[in-house]
Parts: sequence; C-alpha cells; structure tokens
Amino acid sequence: MRLALDEQGITTPIFVGFMPLLSFRNANFLHHEVPGIRLADDTLVRMQQAEADGNEREVGLQIAKETIDAICADFNGVHINTPLRHHEISLELLNYVQAKNAVSV
Repeated sequence: MRLALDEQGITTPIFVGFMPLLSFRNANFLHHEVPGIRLADDTLVRMQQAEADGNEREVGLQIAKETIDAICADFNGVHINTPLRHHEISLELLNYVQAKNAVSV
C-alpha cells in the first residue's frame, strides 16, 4: 500500500481506524450486520475457536496487535475505536504501539 501511495504522490499522513474484537459474537455481528465491515474468514474462525476455548479476549487482543502491525507497516498510525466502553483494551493496545515505537527508534 505504501508503494501505491508513493506512486500517486500522496504525502498526507493517513491513520487507519479499527475496532478490537471482544468476542465471537461481536465479530460475527460486525461481519454480518454492519455495512462496509467484512472480517477475513480466518479471523472469524479464530474468534469462534476462542469462544470454544474460553479465551476470546486474549485472541481478540492478539488479532488487534497483528492488525496494528499490518497498519503501521504501510500507514502513519492507527485510530483505536474503543469497543463498548472497554477502555482498558485501548490502553493495552496503546501501550503496545508505544512499545513498538520505542524499539524502532
């Protein structure tokens, strides 16, 4: 994506927004009921398995961190949309981003 932006001469900083997943039910709702949101099949499968294993929060946070890594590879930053007033999730992800930036400096 970065190459495509560079080729078009786009230099405006771009921040990509996303919402961390809380549960399989949350993922399924976003995928099927919210216009414009489509989750990858493997993400839905991972969240469904996490529901069965009882570790949805942990898997949702891992997927969020993977998403942050992918976004930061091509864009200038991320906007974390706190799901359902779970500010502690956004704080954990903010700490993750901050730690990533500290390592790469």
